[in-house]
Amino acid sequence: MPHAPIALVVESDPAELRRMTQSLRALGWEAIGAEDAPEACALLCTFHPALLIAQVDAPGVAELAQHAREAGSFARLIAVSERDVPPEEVPLWDAEARKPLDVGELLWALKGSVL
Repeated sequence: MPHAPIALVVESDPAELRRMTQSLRALGWEAIGAEDAPEACALLCTFHPALLIAQVDAPGVAELAQHAREAGSFARLIAVSERDVPPEEVPLWDAEARKPLDVGELLWALKGSVL
C-alpha cells in the first residue's frame, strides 16, 4: 500500500492549524503541523514533505519558503493569508489562498490555481 503524501502546515493559531491539518487528512494527506517557522524548519528537514502550506505573514515564513525552494524538496508551496502576499514574496509560492481556508479552496490551490 502506498504511503500518503506528507503536508507541512505552518499556522500560528492552534485552532486554525488543527482545522487545516484535519482537512488535509480527510483528503488523504499525512498532515504535520507547526506553529512557527523554526519548528517548521526542523520538520522540513526530518519529514521532507511534498507540500508546504504556510501562514505567509508569520515571522520567518518567507525565509522558510526560500529554504524549501533552495533545497528543492517541495512539489507545491501554498501561501495562506488574510491579505495579499507581498509582491516581493510572490515568486516563492506556487499558489495563494485566503484565510480561513476551506476544503474547496484547498483543492483549488492544490491544483495550482491562484486564489
